Amino acid sequence: MPILQGWPDSDGREVEKRLEEAPLQDVRDQVLADGQNMLSGSKATLWQWRAMVRLMPCNVPLGLIADIARVSRSTALLMRRKLFASISRRQSKAKLSGTVFIDEIYVPDSIRPKSHFGPNRRGLSKDKCCVFVAIDANMSMVASFAGHGSPTSKEISEALGGHLEKGGAKLIVHDGLRSRAKAVADSKSAEEMHKPASKDPNDLKAMLLINSFCSWLQRFLGKFVGMDTEHLQDYLNWFVYLLRCKRQMDRWPEDIRAIRHMLLDDAVLKRKEIWARRAKSRKEIEARRRDIGKAGANGTHDGNGGNKRNQ
Repeated sequence: MPILQGWPDSDGREVEKRLEEAPLQDVRDQVLADGQNMLSGSKATLWQWRAMVRLMPCNVPLGLIADIARVSRSTALLMRRKLFASISRRQSKAKLSGTVFIDEIYVPDSIRPKSHFGPNRRGLSKDKCCVFVAIDANMSMVASFAGHGSPTSKEISEALGGHLEKGGAKLIVHDGLRSRAKAVADSKSAEEMHKPASKDPNDLKAMLLINSFCSWLQRFLGKFVGMDTEHLQDYLNWFVYLLRCKRQMDRWPEDIRAIRHMLLDDAVLKRKEIWARRAKSRKEIEARRRDIGKAGANGTHDGNGGNKRNQ
């Protein structure tokens, strides 16, 4: 029986047993013979990939991953970028249905860090990144970077619209902010509003699921102090992916599930593409920093951080 036969629908424990019993070189040769996927062109063995994926949920530094997996630091970075790219492509197809709860959280922007020597803005200023979150009653989850400061109705609608099942969202539960109106209207769903600062037990119970999700996400992001904002979406996708893996641990181990998805992903990511994307991102960041410096020198910032108005 071929080692990887039945990957799309077979039991993960059986696949894990086959990988442990088969020679690593045989597994790698068969993987590359199956056609283009995220592992194509990689010289790392399946054992090294499994070691890297097993360490990732523990937030192990890249240098330690390289040492344990016995690869160079640049190769470990490439492996992590491939894993994130595959997960991001899969998460972009996530769909929500039934009763959908929506909200957002705010995290610091690494480009505009908090000053310890001067005044800092209060409230929801543009110095903070807005992360839109949504979860349905079936525990399908979405978390996406929605810009800086208080989100507009257009940003909320774009963040939610692509993840709703066509005709599948029956009810959208939110905290009643005006920026939610366009998203609800575009989805053609019913809505239910609960005040965010209310102490009413009914309001607290109705928003318990989305509030818990926001709390889990903030706790997770708190482990990555100083993370570049350009990588924020990758870590949001990684968090949601890990929660999905936890729900099916009895059938699919985390590492086997991740490698399976990379094998089923027909995209190919090369080292030079990663460096080209990073160089482009760095140029955009430097341009933003120059704009921020010019605005600060000219005194064009308003007192409340320049919040965008909800449309």
